Amino acid sequence: MLSNYGLQIVQLTASRKFEEALTLCKLLPPEDAALRANKEDDIHRRLDIMIFSSAKYLPVQLLFYLDIQREIFILDILDLLYLTAVVAY
Repeated sequence: MLSNYGLQIVQLTASRKFEEALTLCKLLPPEDAALRANKEDDIHRRLDIMIFSSAKYLPVQLLFYLDIQREIFILDILDLLYLTAVVAY
């Protein structure tokens, strides 16, 4: 069952208030990490489609680039944590 924040996120996304929806995602409790990730991905996807549909290609390319950079950063942190754990043994 969706929390109160979850319902508000759905409503904000449906009304194209993407920034507000992303802000609310950050307020989801830690135990809802999977829900938060799914909601953020959905919001980014809908925002990208809306921007692309309005023929504003440069902002979409920038958002795509930033998403890729975020993924690379997270993978780099995980690699560093793994190497630190291996060296510690």
